[in-house]
Amino acid sequence: SHVVTIERHAGLAAAARALLARLGYRNVEVREGDGTRGVPERAPFDGISVTAAATGEAPAQLQAQLAPGASLVCPLRRRGGEHLVRLRDGVEEVVAPVRFVPLVADSGEDAPR
Repeated sequence: SHVVTIERHAGLAAAARALLARLGYRNVEVREGDGTRGVPERAPFDGISVTAAATGEAPAQLQAQLAPGASLVCPLRRRGGEHLVRLRDGVEEVVAPVRFVPLVADSGEDAPR
């Protein structure tokens, strides 16, 4: 299997690449960029995990990159609270209350809107 991860900050992406190489992980690709966009050229994905809270809904661009039957797990900020949500085949399941940093797009705004 192959893992693609997206880190917004160049320094953190470089540190992740170095650590993964040192630990011998050859199946992880670390990209620097806007995680709200995903990696459409590598889609479809068997699963997507988001590690920052989106506002309202999980980014549509990420949902569109899922393979049939695959899950997207994303913290969502709604009505003053945050919950970890699993989306699969258009069905949303609230997993647990959580607290994450905001998911920020290249525009600098919380994503999505």
